[in-house]
Amino acid sequence: MIKKLHFIITLALVALFSLGATAQEPVSGYYKVQNMGNQKYVSVKSKYYAKPDATVDNATIIYVGVGDSYKVGRFTKWKITSLQGDGIEVYDYLAKAIALAKRYVSTVLTDKGNNSLSEEEVELAYQLIDEYAADYGFFSLEASGNEDQEGNPTWLFEVTIPDFNADERIVNAAIEHGISDGDVFAWAKRKVLEYLDAHNTIDPTLRALVLAYIDKVEAGHTYFLNAEENDTFGYVDEEDLQDEPYTQWSMQGYTPEPGISGYFRVRNAQGVGEKAYVNVTKRFYARPNLTKDEAVTEPGTVIYVGMGDRLGNSSQEVTRLSGQDRNVNDLAARGIAKVRELALEYLDALVEENPDLANYKQDAVNLITTYEVSDHVYVRPTVTSSGDDAYYCTYTMPSLDRLESVVNTALSMGHGQGWASRHPDMFNWNGNTAVSLNREGFWAAAKTRLMQEIQNTEYPSLYPDLYAHLQTIINRVNPGVTYYLLQDADATFGYTDADGLAEAGDAAKWILEPVVNDGDYFAVNPTLSGIDENEQTKYVTTLYTDFPYTLSEGMKAYKVTGAELDADKLNYIVTKEEVASPVPANTPVLLICDNTGAEANKLEPVEMESGNGAPRRTLTEAANDNLLVADHFDVAETTKSYMALNAAQNGPAFAQVVTALDGNMPVLDFSTLEEARGYYIFPVNPELTGIKDVNAKAVASVRYISITGMQAAEAFDGVNIMVTTFTDGTQMITKIVK
Repeated sequence: MIKKLHFIITLALVALFSLGATAQEPVSGYYKVQNMGNQKYVSVKSKYYAKPDATVDNATIIYVGVGDSYKVGRFTKWKITSLQGDGIEVYDYLAKAIALAKRYVSTVLTDKGNNSLSEEEVELAYQLIDEYAADYGFFSLEASGNEDQEGNPTWLFEVTIPDFNADERIVNAAIEHGISDGDVFAWAKRKVLEYLDAHNTIDPTLRALVLAYIDKVEAGHTYFLNAEENDTFGYVDEEDLQDEPYTQWSMQGYTPEPGISGYFRVRNAQGVGEKAYVNVTKRFYARPNLTKDEAVTEPGTVIYVGMGDRLGNSSQEVTRLSGQDRNVNDLAARGIAKVRELALEYLDALVEENPDLANYKQDAVNLITTYEVSDHVYVRPTVTSSGDDAYYCTYTMPSLDRLESVVNTALSMGHGQGWASRHPDMFNWNGNTAVSLNREGFWAAAKTRLMQEIQNTEYPSLYPDLYAHLQTIINRVNPGVTYYLLQDADATFGYTDADGLAEAGDAAKWILEPVVNDGDYFAVNPTLSGIDENEQTKYVTTLYTDFPYTLSEGMKAYKVTGAELDADKLNYIVTKEEVASPVPANTPVLLICDNTGAEANKLEPVEMESGNGAPRRTLTEAANDNLLVADHFDVAETTKSYMALNAAQNGPAFAQVVTALDGNMPVLDFSTLEEARGYYIFPVNPELTGIKDVNAKAVASVRYISITGMQAAEAFDGVNIMVTTFTDGTQMITKIVK
């Protein structure tokens, strides 16, 4: 009995120990990281700075990647493979440091006269750098043996500085090449300080951090992350480590919320008067200049917003931002590719002009092709002054950090001085010697060069609006700065940096309103009426959108497949084929509705499983089974083979030959039909004869109808229905925006 009891107790202890060990194993995931000493959470402040000073609600969500475990004496530790917060990955900086060390070996240490490294020594140096990166280039996690207030284990974050001076290979090589005491670590710290002295453009926060800690760390020591009394990060040497809470961290698991994705109207939280809604009006142009009423029937206000996972209040990547078949991310990617192409072409010319830079060409090619440039915008949750949910919309310009490092290395070896003398404003000088890149001067020269190169392409003639917009924007931005989108006083887009956010207030905040039938809906407002074959009054219009949509009750969508003469062979009647709801994206259709008015004709955007609907059909690429063609934007058309929908003498018809087309309003391509004349939507009453051609008639009068139904001889601000009456009594109806 006693033996059996001992056995059961042993099993219980083993089970408990096993459960405890399992609970102590960290796993990769998203966390809010809390310090046990000050009870505050980690918050990422900038590219180079974070502090344990936040509340739980304001904590940055940190991704901690956990790798294999390893033993150090009796302690089990786990390698951290990733440490990322707010899009900033700590290990990216480690990779850059390794690359910089190798570049220093291959350039500076091979140009020291009698003390320069041989080829074999360079290879050995590369090998040693890789070895030390693999053995020491990471943070580690170690269980503290304590728990937080919720009973979760707390952890020690630690890093070990390798003892270079204990490696005979390094010490012997150092002595041989002029470091008399062989203290490689001290030599490395001196070189870091020399680098800081020579480069006054290094980020001041990064400079302050390096200067604060470089003399506090020693080779061969392990350091543990802690929180200081002023709520900043600090480090404790393993020799001073005690069981105290400021070195202990609780990793509180966080499950990311699915990012918002869908069709939205984007509204500025402040607005200019009642103008606040974004409308895509040209291929490369949008403005936040519509009122709520005006936005209802404008396809350019229906914008697809796709987002990555939401991580608390951190920035969220916008995976797609598109309206009117124009995806901002795709445009950004194309722009980045074009700039890289121009940069590579300029590099070839530069090396041809300066042969002494040829040794750096491949490095420069690698730099250009791998330079960190985001082709996405980001949003960060915020609230308006009235407490409504909103977003900041941001884009960060690429910094010049890596470029400056490469240029400064070349200058330190005496290369590029001839070219620098021809471009003095781009460099900082010590007497007659260029010593480092002048960021402001370089950026000014780069902007001028970029616009000159783009001017020599087809872009200014093909896309004059884009070119003019680029000229304006490029003079308002600077490298490495995050810009926030805002609405300017004239209801156009503007930008500010973080320093201007407080002054901008709600003008820098954007609200997403889902486009749904039971809320902020999208609709058409057909005004042309006719009598169908069942002697019922119907209202018609045409539509072309970049999104698929469902039809409301009492609405049908049709392709136009041809035209036939009526029984009296006097009038052409279009033949139609119904398009099932949901109508695919990029499909020009004729809409026939039971009622007029937007409220009765709502079209709800939907997401299609196979992407975003059918391929886009342009004016010159009409589908064989649909004679309707369209474009998303107003265009001039020279073929004169299109007719727009309007009121002809005996009802609505494709009857007005047009050379300028309204965006989103399909027209009939009559080039494959028998003649250019009116094509009616419904059968014409046989008692009415003598149909008159509506082409080339004199205008009798023009009146404008606002979206609220008001009429006048002059156009109203916003969306107007323009009714043109001809001398023969026929009318043409088009839509304009003033």
